Amino acid sequence: MHLPRRVLVIAGTATLLAGVGTAAGAAALIAGGPVSSGVVSSCYKTASSGGAHAVQLEDTGHACPSGYTHLTWNQKGQTGTTGPKGATGATGPKGATGATGPKGPQGPAGITSAYVDYGPGGTIGNANYTTVGQLTLPAGNWVMTATVDLVFSGSDGATADSINCDLGDGAGDEVDQASATIPLDPDFGDGTTTITVTGDTTNGGTATFACIDDTGISPSPSASSVVITAVQASSLHTSFN
Repeated sequence: MHLPRRVLVIAGTATLLAGVGTAAGAAALIAGGPVSSGVVSSCYKTASSGGAHAVQLEDTGHACPSGYTHLTWNQKGQTGTTGPKGATGATGPKGATGATGPKGPQGPAGITSAYVDYGPGGTIGNANYTTVGQLTLPAGNWVMTATVDLVFSGSDGATADSINCDLGDGAGDEVDQASATIPLDPDFGDGTTTITVTGDTTNGGTATFACIDDTGISPSPSASSVVITAVQASSLHTSFN
């Protein structure tokens, strides 16, 4: 089959190009005067030759010769519409475990000091406080507990006795106090009780645990099994509910 050759005639030259074979060659032809603001100007011959029309590029604004029709096209086509979103890809493989971070600095040592004293006890009078135990502490924050067992014996006719115990710190301030009323056996006047006092202080020195017989019955009660403990803390947060 015989296919007609399409001839491209370039205005202003005497050269005829048949089927320019590369994009670079076509770009070189278009890059001259026929291109303005991205629009290519040309003229094509209205009459065909073997079913083909001769096309020649014309400088922008130049009129086409007789027998040709003006034709323009854009160097760059319009932007197409955005395509649909693609499907989500498969999850990638798990990444390698990162390197171990550097070791942090060592924290400060905790405070673990604790002091315990087993007091001598003694007979509890009713005129003044009787010291039943003492504990010497260095300066710091302390949580303290003092416990004493009280024994009554042979108080004929008495039915109850009242004892008050006070825990004071090394500065003479009261840490706390507690009291108890002890029922006594009506026949023998016997009875026992335990009093515990708990509190905190920021004072060092010699803490004192002392008790007094508020009732003053005879014979006076005796104190035994006295224990005073103090545990040091880094800080104290005291609340009263």
